Amino acid sequence: MLNDTALNTPLGHIGHAAPPSSQPLSDVALLVEAIVFALCDRPDETCVKEVEGAQATMIEVGVAREDHGKVIGKKGRTANAVREILKAVGGKRNRRFALELLEGVSPSSRPAPSFNDSPIDSTRELLAMIVQSIVDHGGDVVVTPLVGTQAVVYEVRVNPVDVRRLVGRRGHMADAIRELLTNLGSRAGKRFMLEVIEPDDE
Repeated sequence: MLNDTALNTPLGHIGHAAPPSSQPLSDVALLVEAIVFALCDRPDETCVKEVEGAQATMIEVGVAREDHGKVIGKKGRTANAVREILKAVGGKRNRRFALELLEGVSPSSRPAPSFNDSPIDSTRELLAMIVQSIVDHGGDVVVTPLVGTQAVVYEVRVNPVDVRRLVGRRGHMADAIRELLTNLGSRAGKRFMLEVIEPDDE
């Protein structure tokens, strides 16, 4: 289980046991791995690898055949949401990240990301990871779930200077996060929604 202190830990150390003897993944690949694990019914059969070039990094994600459609999503929306997140992370780091989805590959021997057993709390932790990777002031990120009978609204507060980065151009970044929340909520039997708290709202 992650506590609030862990949410301010550098991404490469969030939710993972000590790295195995194999080449460790970068913090960006670990983020992708955590997202994919949350989307899959058979996360133990996933495999995440990365290939680094001079200016770009390719992240290969292999999943069980039964999970391939879940990671891609209807009309590719889920995969595109992950790519939108990678685009934002890459812009922040002046590096391009490409996502390649495979099916039926050999599973990784890496330990699974460790989140809270509650779908609501584990989604809060994953959402915090995503937002921290996008904004400049990760230590200021606060994610608060408002739990109703059939829906959960995740209020996200960031440093005022990071609001535009979180929302993204034409709202694309916020829409990408909402797409992931829709999928995660469906798996939990609830509607998961995103609310970005603007400085003027407080």
